[in-house]
Amino acid sequence: RGTKIRNYFNMIEGQGHGAVFDCKFSPDGNHFACTDSHGHLLLFGFGCSKYYEKIPDQMFFHTDYRPLIRDANNYVLDEQTQQAPHLMPPPFLVDVDGNPHPTKFQRLVPGRENCKDEQLIPQLGYVANGDGEVVEQV
Repeated sequence: RGTKIRNYFNMIEGQGHGAVFDCKFSPDGNHFACTDSHGHLLLFGFGCSKYYEKIPDQMFFHTDYRPLIRDANNYVLDEQTQQAPHLMPPPFLVDVDGNPHPTKFQRLVPGRENCKDEQLIPQLGYVANGDGEVVEQV
């Protein structure tokens, strides 16, 4: 009917207001998910939240902050693999420090849902400063 029934405000503790960048609604209209300017996923709706409490607080793809380059045709490529991002294998889920999440969470990534356990354990490579970084399985 076009009547406002609820008002949400995205206040982030210690950081102030977080602008909402994108929002998607469930088919029944009872739930919606948003992303904000701080990189948070916001889930709103009616009902119980017990299913969401099982998910780790920090989830990133291991490829999220890798540098991109452009080739001679001005196409975008992943700098490390020299592949177009959409042609790369599904990424692994990691925490903010780059540590991979357990295999049960890796199956949440589209393209990894039917993988065997050993395929869901990423290989770690080490860079010159001694930090580990997830590298794709061959």
